[in-house]
Amino acid sequence: VVGAHVDFNFTATDDQVMTCTLYGNFSGSWGPNKSVSNVQSGQETNISIDVGTGTYAWNVRCEDPFAGASFAPQNYTVTVDATPPVVTTMSPLNGSVLGNTFVFFKYNVSETYNVSSCSLYLNGTLNETDTTIQKDVEQSFNKTLDYGNYSWQVRCVDEFGNVGSSSEENITIEHSTLILVDVSTDQPSYEIKAIVPITTHTTDKYGYDLVTNVTTDVIHGVTQEQWWNTSWKKRKPIRLSNDLSQDRADVLVEVNVSGLGGAVSSCANEVRVVYQDGTSVQEVPVVVVAGDDSTWCQIRFFANVSANAVNEERYFMYYNNSGATNPGYTLSTTVSIFFDDMEVGGAADAGNWSESASLGVETWGLDSGVAR
Repeated sequence: VVGAHVDFNFTATDDQVMTCTLYGNFSGSWGPNKSVSNVQSGQETNISIDVGTGTYAWNVRCEDPFAGASFAPQNYTVTVDATPPVVTTMSPLNGSVLGNTFVFFKYNVSETYNVSSCSLYLNGTLNETDTTIQKDVEQSFNKTLDYGNYSWQVRCVDEFGNVGSSSEENITIEHSTLILVDVSTDQPSYEIKAIVPITTHTTDKYGYDLVTNVTTDVIHGVTQEQWWNTSWKKRKPIRLSNDLSQDRADVLVEVNVSGLGGAVSSCANEVRVVYQDGTSVQEVPVVVVAGDDSTWCQIRFFANVSANAVNEERYFMYYNNSGATNPGYTLSTTVSIFFDDMEVGGAADAGNWSESASLGVETWGLDSGVAR
């Protein structure tokens, strides 16, 4: 029964005009509630009263002036629900600005009896209905929307047809390419061969969850060393190739690292280069030679490259630490690249010069016995 005004219907049979009284536990204890007179035999009659939400037992007692009185053979039960479900929106909150078009519309519904369905309304129009409702727990409608402004509301219906509505919330969905990543473990250190649970949480710039594909690199090293620090938020791999069939050591490499996306405010202060080969990890001296302190930095450092390497990935440039200071590295490029046995002098000695090193940045040659 819906509502607080309830009609109790009954039919009595007797050869006299009767007076009938509604009995029930409407006030908490069993007793008479309301009477009607001039009840005709064999005709359906109703007694109407106002009843609060709850489940009640009831019966009707009829009597005539001569034959006495009697109840119906058994009591009946009625459930009255005059209260609609209470629907509460949880997120996104009113006035939210989202950076992702995939939106979780989260809500909660409370109700004394069963909830038949809940529906999502976007901009005042029915969008989706869910009939598998659980009360008093967080639930959601998950939708992919276009960029723009939206109002959203959830309306729920209980088993008696009462409708409850949440407040109407307004949100804006904007285009955002920034992904904030938080990586954590449940403890700072582990025993060898222990299983390490790694949790990665991604949000947009407004702090709302994103659905993303994540690749997690597990780096072998000591996190207390200067370069490996949570203050450096990002890194880019530096891939080197070697077309010679022999290893090259201490080659002076100059690299333009681009695509930094405004995540560096000072190349000279923030850039660090780290070498790792699977067993060791170490920072290597680096010098910044150019850059726009925003999207690209041009750097130099000495590198080791394997024979016949193609895009060998052993060096990484770490950046995105506005609190970092210039490490003050310098690279010595004064190298003896030619030597002579000094046994013959002048131009005749030109053919006795031998190359001992190559800087990899400048090109040297012999011109009449002089290194140029």
